[in-house]
Amino acid sequence: MRVLAYSTTLLVSAFLLFSIQPMVARFVLPHWGGGSGVWSVCLLFFQAALLIGYLYAHLLAQFFSVRAQSALHIVLLLGAVVILFLGSISAVPTQHVHWPSLQLLWELTRQIGIPCILLSATAPLLQHWLAQDHGRSAYRLYAVSNLGSLLGLLCYPLLLEPLLGLTLQEEFWRAGYLLLAVCSIACAVLAKPAAVAIERAEVPALPTLALWLAFSAAGVVVLLSVTTEITVNLVPMPLLWAVPLALYLVTFIWCFASNAPYSRRPWLSLFSLTVLPTLWLPAIEPLVGVWPSVALSCLTLFSGCMICHGELAKTKPEARNLSLYYVFLAAGGVIGSALINFAAPFVFARNWDLSFGLFFVLVLAGIGIIATPTKRESMLEGVGPKQQRIGLGAIALWAMTLSAFAFIGTLPLRAQRGTLASDRSFFGTLSVVDSTSEGRRKRSLLHGRIRHGAQNLGADALVPTLYFSTDSGVGIVLAHAAYPAPRNIGVVGLGAGTLASYGQLGDQLRFYELDPLVVSFAERYFSFLQSSPATISIVVGDGRLSMKRELRKTGSNSFDVLVIDAFNADAVPTHLLTREAFHLYWQHLDTNGTLALNITNAFLNLGPVIQAHARDAGKQSRIVKAAPSEHSQSGSTWMLVTNNQSLLSAPALNRTIPSHPSLRAWTDDYSNILTSLR
Repeated sequence: MRVLAYSTTLLVSAFLLFSIQPMVARFVLPHWGGGSGVWSVCLLFFQAALLIGYLYAHLLAQFFSVRAQSALHIVLLLGAVVILFLGSISAVPTQHVHWPSLQLLWELTRQIGIPCILLSATAPLLQHWLAQDHGRSAYRLYAVSNLGSLLGLLCYPLLLEPLLGLTLQEEFWRAGYLLLAVCSIACAVLAKPAAVAIERAEVPALPTLALWLAFSAAGVVVLLSVTTEITVNLVPMPLLWAVPLALYLVTFIWCFASNAPYSRRPWLSLFSLTVLPTLWLPAIEPLVGVWPSVALSCLTLFSGCMICHGELAKTKPEARNLSLYYVFLAAGGVIGSALINFAAPFVFARNWDLSFGLFFVLVLAGIGIIATPTKRESMLEGVGPKQQRIGLGAIALWAMTLSAFAFIGTLPLRAQRGTLASDRSFFGTLSVVDSTSEGRRKRSLLHGRIRHGAQNLGADALVPTLYFSTDSGVGIVLAHAAYPAPRNIGVVGLGAGTLASYGQLGDQLRFYELDPLVVSFAERYFSFLQSSPATISIVVGDGRLSMKRELRKTGSNSFDVLVIDAFNADAVPTHLLTREAFHLYWQHLDTNGTLALNITNAFLNLGPVIQAHARDAGKQSRIVKAAPSEHSQSGSTWMLVTNNQSLLSAPALNRTIPSHPSLRAWTDDYSNILTSLR
């Protein structure tokens, strides 16, 4: 009965902890720029909550009796329930400061820190209570906890988000937390004092503690670096953020669910075979395709985490050191997250996190062989232990040296040829790359694999390119006689500043750009802004929030054309596609104004979502697809929403998209990106 009660409580607590991770990311993504940076910071927050929760559980286990532990924990859990029902999980401010990562961490801590810390403490506390009962092994409960984590992680995108709005999601989570408190009370009633006297735990040797930290940190480094590689450089779709984390959790379940010893050989062999191809992906991805590249990255992540977590399971201590063990595992996770979120942007100007993470695992695998060699791995049977260790050390040193040369040799592959400049911010890695194609020199602004603008380097430098060519939807609108100069044009998304090339004398062009680094690169490496005869102004900050603030302070901008260019990056800002956002656009547009949205995206079809909002507002929508040409290269897809009959009668705007009356309108409370997958 105790094991059943403990297992049920662990499943509930782990489910809640890992369902709130994507839920909170969904709350804050729209206001913090999207992209993998937000997800990485959220993971760092939850790693830190895990560490504090494990430390709290360790201190309780060391200094209080089981009865005192259970009483104190229940009181704190009930207090957290009160906090949740009085506050709001989604009430996270959207101000941006010089250190957005630190501000986001603080706001998450202020809103949900205490409830998440107590959730994190549930697993080690219950395992400690069970271990007191005749010294039962509690490590299988750790696998049960990770199973609950996996269920919570997968249920959110597949069930909770598609079926419930954000308000109902928050209520569901509150109800789950109340259920956890009830289950915890049942566990506290069933908890028994130690059946036999348990000696006070002795702190393990320093090398063992260091290995716990290192392997735990390495697993998180590989997790975050592979996640960035997949969702920025391979498939710019945040839906895939959950896939690497799910694989990470599966390795924990695999390694801790069984008492069978972990076998290094198959996983180290598999990891060694996949490291170099994974590092070469920037060069070979065009040859093998996107999805095989994603599969290879996931296989590398899985084998690397199996090594890290297998070594951790191999060195797990006796029950009396269980809580300390979990503290060091959580501390390693925080270190790994901090390395990616804070250290890597300072050390690497380019995104070389993956190279570092894979090399880190290889080095630790060699150290693990030296520190805890197995009989099968000896390879020097018949000689003494000292000679065995010397031989194993030589093998590990050779392997690490070879890996170091491989690591250094693949660094150039992480930097695209012709890179003129590269830098990182909270919102991602930007690069300026010069290239030559068919005798034409061109300069491009890239975020991962996505080009946000390009400029010809020659006499035709001011000719609009890529998604903004003269035959694109926005090109047709800005060239149409319906909008003679002087015009008032608003643009959400600066990119390289290409749309400034359409500016005429007397025009007002107002750009809204979230990332200050984009502004810096556009002004330093491209000449669209400086060469435009129009009056240019740039507002740094989220476009929707900035326009809302302007409407409140100075009234409508009365734009003739409002361009939304924010849907082809690594994270689609859904808050720019909701009913409330479109209502704001109508308020800032002139009566005959046109809303032009760039929906060029290889993975999402956003046309039906926009059409639904246009229909609700009594406006007409048109789709304009431009084929690849000399200047647009890959072509473009634009949605135009307007009631300007002069513009709608243009021959190029005679195409509509099929109606989707069954599509549920997106609002600030509800959006389902799954319905827009191609």
